Amino acid sequence: MAKPYFKIILLDDEQQEDITEKFDNRLISMKIEDKNGFQADTITIVIDDSDQKVNLPKTNAKLEITLGWKADKPKTTIDDEEAKIFEANIKNVFTITQVTHSGTPDIITLQGTSANLKDGNALKRREDSYIKLTLGQIIAKIAIRNKLTYRFDKLIGSNFIPHIDQTNESDSSFLTRLIDDYGGGVTIKNDMLIVFNKGQGITVNGKKIPPAKIKRASGDMHSYTFIKSPYIGVKTRWYDYQKPTKEPHKIIYKQQIEDSKVHVEGMDEKNANRDEMKDKIKELKYVYANEESATAAAKSELKKIVQGIAQFKLKLALGRPDLFSEMPVEVDGFKPEINSTNWTIASCTHSLSKGSGFTTELELQIKPEEESYENIFK
Repeated sequence: MAKPYFKIILLDDEQQEDITEKFDNRLISMKIEDKNGFQADTITIVIDDSDQKVNLPKTNAKLEITLGWKADKPKTTIDDEEAKIFEANIKNVFTITQVTHSGTPDIITLQGTSANLKDGNALKRREDSYIKLTLGQIIAKIAIRNKLTYRFDKLIGSNFIPHIDQTNESDSSFLTRLIDDYGGGVTIKNDMLIVFNKGQGITVNGKKIPPAKIKRASGDMHSYTFIKSPYIGVKTRWYDYQKPTKEPHKIIYKQQIEDSKVHVEGMDEKNANRDEMKDKIKELKYVYANEESATAAAKSELKKIVQGIAQFKLKLALGRPDLFSEMPVEVDGFKPEINSTNWTIASCTHSLSKGSGFTTELELQIKPEEESYENIFK
């Protein structure tokens, strides 16, 4: 057997202080949310102050949090699968951004993020133009402007963008939308902006992430939802500002599903007229500056349609500190349709509480296969 284990270290410019003992008998709950998008991971800590002897912590305090399991048996008595779980731990640095005291009974709630974005710079609307830059250069410029270090997938970062404008749009909104158009995802970890190939289960260095294995016996609750998508394609528009025309060129892409694990009912475009196709084609309202951007956006949106067809939520009775967002997952013990699907983790929440112990909640999405697309109109 093993027991939940946590460690809290207070960080400042001069020293590090282990303050775990101060939380041992007062911790009511701890929740760590592993998030994607231009937002940092978050932590919420609730502590008991029924005796009113706890001083309110200061905001901007930095806490290094470790959460995992501590085995009370020698490693030789633990099988390989258990060893992977017990040897892993969640470790992150959080900046406390909010302190709340409430009662009765009196409790103190601390909320923090893994990146100090409290100045709101990333959310401020701004005007900017990016001309003849790679996507990686744009990522670097925005990261530096927001006082973040950065790493990005080389394939995504190599995309050349002739011209794109950021018009009355925040860095957060603009970069998320831009990266999304090229099939990427954004996250912030320890004050680092990370751009990755979304849903593919690979690191920013291009290495494959080994899939985690989850058996039904490990779960406390689960929910599987299958939704039939009304779309078989995506329409995007682009406007050539160097050669103006009366109407932007139209690009429509149809999903080829022969080898896909997810079935989407389509239609034969050769026999269907355009009016009948309108309800089956999702049209993006944004007008792109060039054909390359419009093409990338159409492919990315179609990939999201595939990912959204099936959703699988799991609550694991045994917390899994080895799991994180974008990790591929193989499941067993459920319905054949669920077991045979290649999943990736869309979001991951780790919780520690007196009542439930250490648990992990997952939202899984379908890992997209390599799609092929057919240009119908141009």
